[in-house]
Amino acid sequence: MAWRGWFARLRALVRPRAAADDLDEELAWHLEREADRQMARGVGADEARAIARRAMGNAAATREAAREAWGWGWLDRLAQDVRSAVRALARAPRFVAAAVVTLGAGIGLSTAAFGVVNRLVLHPLPFADEERLRLVWMYDASTQLYMSPSGGEVAYWRAHTRTLDHVGELTQVRRFLSDGRETTVASVGVLAPEVLATLRVAPVMGRTFTDADTLAGAARVVMLGERRWRAAFGARRDIVGETVTLSDTSYTVVGVAPEQLDALFVYNTSDVWIPRRASGAPRGGAGVHVLARLRAGVSPEGARNELQLLEDRWRAETGQPPHSPAMPSVRFARPNDFLGPDFGVGLWVLFGATALVLLVASTNVANLQMVRSAHRAGEFAVRQALGGSRLRIGRQLFVESALLSGLGAAVGLGVASWTLWLVNALRPDALRQLAVVRFDANAFTFAVVATILTSVAYGFVPAFRWAGRDLTEALRRQAAAARATGRDRLRAMVVVAQVAVSLTMMVLAGLLVRRFTELRSADVGYESRGVVEVTVALPRSRYPDSTARGVFWRTFATRAGSLPGVALAEPTAATPLDVGLDVLDSVQVDGRAMRPGEGHASIAESGVPPGYFRLLRSHILEGRGLTADDAASGSDAAVIGASLARRYWPGESAIGHRIKTFKWSTVVGVVADQAARLTGEPGATDLQLYFAESPANAGTARTLLVRVTDDADERATLAALTAIVRAIDAHVPVTMAKSERQRIDEAQAQPRFVMELMSGFALVAMVLSMVGLYGVVAYAANRRRREIGVRLALGAQPADVVRLVVRDGARLALIGVVLGGATAFAATRAARGMLHGIGAPDPAVYAATSLLLLLAALVASYLPARRAARFDALVSLRSE
Repeated sequence: MAWRGWFARLRALVRPRAAADDLDEELAWHLEREADRQMARGVGADEARAIARRAMGNAAATREAAREAWGWGWLDRLAQDVRSAVRALARAPRFVAAAVVTLGAGIGLSTAAFGVVNRLVLHPLPFADEERLRLVWMYDASTQLYMSPSGGEVAYWRAHTRTLDHVGELTQVRRFLSDGRETTVASVGVLAPEVLATLRVAPVMGRTFTDADTLAGAARVVMLGERRWRAAFGARRDIVGETVTLSDTSYTVVGVAPEQLDALFVYNTSDVWIPRRASGAPRGGAGVHVLARLRAGVSPEGARNELQLLEDRWRAETGQPPHSPAMPSVRFARPNDFLGPDFGVGLWVLFGATALVLLVASTNVANLQMVRSAHRAGEFAVRQALGGSRLRIGRQLFVESALLSGLGAAVGLGVASWTLWLVNALRPDALRQLAVVRFDANAFTFAVVATILTSVAYGFVPAFRWAGRDLTEALRRQAAAARATGRDRLRAMVVVAQVAVSLTMMVLAGLLVRRFTELRSADVGYESRGVVEVTVALPRSRYPDSTARGVFWRTFATRAGSLPGVALAEPTAATPLDVGLDVLDSVQVDGRAMRPGEGHASIAESGVPPGYFRLLRSHILEGRGLTADDAASGSDAAVIGASLARRYWPGESAIGHRIKTFKWSTVVGVVADQAARLTGEPGATDLQLYFAESPANAGTARTLLVRVTDDADERATLAALTAIVRAIDAHVPVTMAKSERQRIDEAQAQPRFVMELMSGFALVAMVLSMVGLYGVVAYAANRRRREIGVRLALGAQPADVVRLVVRDGARLALIGVVLGGATAFAATRAARGMLHGIGAPDPAVYAATSLLLLLAALVASYLPARRAARFDALVSLRSE
């Protein structure tokens, strides 16, 4: 029954008037209990009650002393401050609404940005002991490419490492998935049981893979991805034990893999998972991941050094060329390393931008707090005259700030959740990694910390100001204060800082917009408008050989060419945005000796149909394109990109020269680099080589490129092409049907995403700073009511008053723009070293953003100026 005592204390804090009654009730209960205990020992009733009264008196005195010692008195005073703060805020609903919305926007946007950065950059692997997980790659510094180690290397590392646990491989492939009703192309994650042991993940239901599942002759088993299980199978709990078909092979469902496994692959989620039966693959691509866990007490650098030593030993034992600076080295990586250098830096820039928005919001509320506290000078003076201490007044203001922060945090949590949902809902398909971003415990912790910091930041200034001020003079000086000019330096400095921060963000956003505009208008080497692509995957069970596949593609191309509005149609294995990438160690040029390192290059080598360049209307700079004779005869004719021509034949014609990649080719034409560096990031290959594809080479997955006439509807053409595929074979899935412009937009999704978010945050910062400017100008005009009344009484016109008030606001905005220009210049120089493609400071961007900010400042100043111009001169003078 001890809860009765605690309940009485709680009621005493919340309802002081009932405190005595509650404590008396508690003492009476203890008194009866003590008397009963004494009578149980044989003491008479009267004597037992006397003993109980003496004991309870001593206990009450001790409790009151302990109450003060333990801080209960401080809690009482805090409860009084909270009640006073609630009443004070209730009397100013408009102020509370403005402050809460402002703080909610700042806390919410910064929390949402932190959630993205935390998930994609800080903690890209959401597993236990994530800081000890590492992806192991072979890194080629000359081409800036990550490559997969071979199966032999991984097996050697696993057998000899002393620094890593559970070295396992995983990859992702595409297969035909059939559940008995329909067939679709599914993304299949292939992983070794060691990976699951490394990650220490549990299935949503059923079981995971074991070593027995990887043995030859073992039953084929599969785990469904959690997303696919919910979307296609209705989250059925009885799915375990059923059978699905992957590319004509039956698999038994043994479990459902958790959604967090999707974090292992940056660009795609996995519909299903199967165990990896054979280890390794030849090096040369980035398809196979190697995941390992650092052992306890092992540093990442120590583990990497050990793997490099093991790599050197493996190369020596297997007769491979010895390691050298020109050879790939062992490198640890994280999934976000494959997003591109600009994307990760761009996220940090965005997070910094939201931090600035939060700073602007905090200073804005601090400004509003100071304005409001200035209006309450008389109230504070009365409190001090009645015995209230300066510390108590400052504490009162600080408690009000804390309550505002709490309300702002509640709104901010909603804003953060909504922002993350909106970003995920509006994200382009190319940014699938954003789908795993959630409002989690880390984001909540950040919101709490941000709330505490903002509460301290904007609550300390007014509290300190009024706590250290003698307010007994405030009542006598209230009239004189009304005649003040309104130039409060601290408030003016806050507004100037807000304008400077806003201009800095607007300049960076403007530079990003300019950069993206340049990327959009860059020459991609061909005419992309009017080109559509339809990619089809043919099941091997229905199309087992090249003859059957050739019939399908010829039928498809013929029917597509007969559609109205279609000019050309060509099936191909390579498209401008999906070219083959080969890292070559032995490029040779006929008739010349290669300089050291010159023969090591990454060349996108693609086989294309004869009409490829004609369909794309490629910019042929020299020579000719490929012809049907080149394809039919299997000649060594090749067309190369302009960058490849400049690399090996600078200052001369490349036509007629021979180059060896995987085979010797004779250059017959030079075309502009196609779709190279669409994102503006370094590392994308510009070295391109095309040879004529043989008509007999008809793979299972190919794309039909279609050129439509200028008056044709691309969407209608795509729908008609999809219908043709279904008419030829309803069991053949269409994996992609998009226009070339859509695909280019997807390739540029990352820089566009950063640009749009930065622009949005800059707009929010500008609006908040203008709200702060409006508040200061309105407050200054209100304090100058007597001066304005005198001016109007002496014959001044309302337009003169408007100019007077607007001039004060414009002066503050102009100072902020000047300071912001210097800050923006420094920020631009820093961004040039982080974000590739941002050039030197652009005077046009500075001028445009400064002009926009000044115009917004004039509007924010004009609104209170109009109200000041409508002051009644007689009323203003009579109030004195």
